[in-house]
Amino acid sequence: MLTLKADSVNENAVGRIPKKITPDSLLDTFVQVHYLLRIEKEILLSSANELFDSDFSLVKLSGEIKQSPEFRDDEILFSGRGIFFRIREKFVSFTCSEGYIGWVKYRPLIQDVLQRMYDANWISAFPRISIRFINSLPWAPLGSQVKLKFPELPHLPKSEHTLYQTSGYNPGGFQIDVVLTDNARLAGSDEEPVSLFDIGVAKTTPIPMESLQEALSELDKAHTIEKEVFFGMLSPEFLATLNPEY
Repeated sequence: MLTLKADSVNENAVGRIPKKITPDSLLDTFVQVHYLLRIEKEILLSSANELFDSDFSLVKLSGEIKQSPEFRDDEILFSGRGIFFRIREKFVSFTCSEGYIGWVKYRPLIQDVLQRMYDANWISAFPRISIRFINSLPWAPLGSQVKLKFPELPHLPKSEHTLYQTSGYNPGGFQIDVVLTDNARLAGSDEEPVSLFDIGVAKTTPIPMESLQEALSELDKAHTIEKEVFFGMLSPEFLATLNPEY
């Protein structure tokens, strides 16, 4: 595993960010917005269905899902309009795993959910926002896909697998975490290996944000940073193979 400074990623940021690549590479998209509650957790969980049942469906979890380490008894899960979101005492977590609908559609749905909770006077402030996008691209050695140069290790056979990891903060106070893996195989898939670009961007504010619009503005900044980092890492030659549209 190589661990490099985040500056080595930021230096590669590009001015023009593609609006689309083909085929669509997003494997998972996670968004979390942490909040401070004005109400008790029990009221939150018991009243959530009434707040969202007009256009979101309560997901009834099977016994197998309930045994998953990701499941907790003190959460409630909804689906609808192309997204899933789970509500817990300290945050709401969104995902769009069954076909990415695009940020233009995803972002308003996130706002809609948060706006309902905020207007119901359930939330007093927002201490943290985060996004994590995982791109799955056709496999090739990472050295041919990204601008980074990986060292050749003496007296060892040529590497068949590379894991690159970097973490740090940008001047705006956003934490950026990047994990790149080549020659990876997706769980439960018999298809060809892929390269995974796992990028997380988060910001925790010293004083929680009382304004929902401020929290959403920080979320938009985090999304832009993720795109700048992702496309800024790709070599021009490899990016050209992804049919970018601007």
